[in-house]
Order: sequence, then C-alpha cells, then structure tokens
Amino acid sequence: MEYTVGLVGAGIGPSLSPALHECEARQLGLRYRYVRMDLDVFGVPPERVGEVLARARAEGFRGVNVTHPCKQHVLAHLDDISPDAAAIGAVNTVVFTDGRAVGFNTDRSGFARGLTTGLPGV
Repeated sequence: MEYTVGLVGAGIGPSLSPALHECEARQLGLRYRYVRMDLDVFGVPPERVGEVLARARAEGFRGVNVTHPCKQHVLAHLDDISPDAAAIGAVNTVVFTDGRAVGFNTDRSGFARGLTTGLPGV
C-alpha cells in the first residue's frame, strides 16, 4: 500500500519536508508519497484552503501537514479537532479517516519534547 500525504501552505516550494518524510518512510519500509500543495501555485488565497483539503481528500490522501498561512483558516473546514488544537486555535496536521477530516496540532508537543530532551533542566 502506498500512503499519499501532503503539505498545504503558501510559498512552500523550497520546503525540505517532502524529502525528509519520504526518506524516513523508506527507512521504515513504507511506500510514501509527500506532495506539495502550494496555494501560490494553485492561485488560491488562504481563506479558500478548504478547496485544497477537498482536493486532497478526493485524491485519496491519508492526511496533510498545514503550514503558513493556513493553520487557522483550516479550522473552518474540519469535522473535528483535537483538544490541543482547540486550545491553541490552530492546526498543523489533518488526518482523513472514516470520511472525516480531523485536525491536530503537534507544534506545542514537538516544541516541548525538543526543549526537554535538547535542553534538560531549562
């Protein structure tokens, strides 16, 4: 099975995320395709990010990462959000499962983990 995921944002052409994610997936033995979905290339303003989500879902994506300037705009286009995403008021990950789009925010937990492991005692 191949997993297709994406990155949604504006001006994301230089992003290293696709190469990083695909390399890690290969190391784990996964068939994984990570697609840039650049609003600038599509000619879509951030307020219409729901159209990009609908396209990803229709094309069978398993989920998308969400970056600037869409982390708050995407909220209106989700079926549910995690408690962390609700508390922060922004989403950086959307998972498509059981016909639903569910938003999560891993910025806070990732930052906290990096801080505690990289700078213990701070």
